[in-house]
Amino acid sequence: MTESGHPGFALNLLPHLLSWQDREGVVVFDGEGRLFSLYHGDSLYRRGLDGSVQRTRRVPTDGHLVRSHRTLDDREARFVFTVAWEWAKALEATVRESKSPAFAGQSTEGLIKRLRQVLGYTPDVLFQERERFSALYKPVSVLPPDQYMALVVQLTHGCPYNECIFCDLYQDRSYHVKSPTELKQWLPALKKFLGRTLGMRKGIFLGDGNCLALPARGLLPLLEIVNSAFDGDAVRDKGVFSFADTRAVVRKSREELSSLARAGLKRVYLGLETGSQALLSFLRKPGSRDEQIESVNRLKAAGLQAGVIFMTGIGGRRFAQEHITQTVELIRSLPLGPGDLVYLSRFYAIPGTPYAQEILDRRIELLGDKEVDDQFEQIRSAIRQEGVKVAPYDLGGFIY
Repeated sequence: MTESGHPGFALNLLPHLLSWQDREGVVVFDGEGRLFSLYHGDSLYRRGLDGSVQRTRRVPTDGHLVRSHRTLDDREARFVFTVAWEWAKALEATVRESKSPAFAGQSTEGLIKRLRQVLGYTPDVLFQERERFSALYKPVSVLPPDQYMALVVQLTHGCPYNECIFCDLYQDRSYHVKSPTELKQWLPALKKFLGRTLGMRKGIFLGDGNCLALPARGLLPLLEIVNSAFDGDAVRDKGVFSFADTRAVVRKSREELSSLARAGLKRVYLGLETGSQALLSFLRKPGSRDEQIESVNRLKAAGLQAGVIFMTGIGGRRFAQEHITQTVELIRSLPLGPGDLVYLSRFYAIPGTPYAQEILDRRIELLGDKEVDDQFEQIRSAIRQEGVKVAPYDLGGFIY
């Protein structure tokens, strides 16, 4: 990455992004000229491909700084778009007035051309990008934190189960599997929409909630189409990833899972939530504790990495001790090693879900913040497998 040494700002210029930093902050545009992020004042603003804008800042809480996320309304988003556009306009003027023949390794003429692309994305045009996104994607509800910069390829829409009492991620859509014909027509349109932005994406994530629910004989041809579409693109270098539930894994033979690994699948993320069988049943989570263990064993035997996700605070006071004890026992029984991940996700009761109704009916009592934090520390500190990364999973920080 090359930088301009001109007084007053530092400029980075790559095929897939244009960024600069000055005393006012830092702004990044993607290779097509669309705003990607803006650091201004005490806040980081990130614009998703879907047109939403999220503000992240650190706020003082109980004597320490806590990261806070909030999705902006349209008025606030327009302000962010306008600030970034005006910065680009000011930089264009600086470049035009400069006597330097080159900036960041590019001619003044080349840089001005890139800035004209950026300036073409006025606030109104950026809002119109929502329609282009919606024509291609169903909402991208969630990704694992290490996959936030992955390219989501929606082989399926929705969740084939959709009955967990705590989840509303896919309640707004019916389950659908793209046919090979649909996929072949969709992928070129996706690549056109992304353009040079594709260079910012790291790895391919198969959406939506549980692509591995497809039989291997149906999933493999779709995966081959994806591989062909992105052959030669760096986005595939990191690998292919997917969510799954335990039943989707245990219903596949070792050879079927190995065939998916040979086709590029690298890591499978399992929302295990808890090691307590009683709590699993209460949550109406598919699969059993035995299947949790078996699913990870099968993934590892097939040469696949595992990302296992557990919730802290789930089950409230009623299940608190059982949740901690049996989750720790479960994690220690799993054959996890280097390349595997354990995510601990703080549970929030979502209004309108059956779980929220359990709270209203006083059948579940929520834990306090300190109790949830204690659960996190007890589970985190009990993980003994060498080389396994353990990290918090903050759903509020996701934007695609």
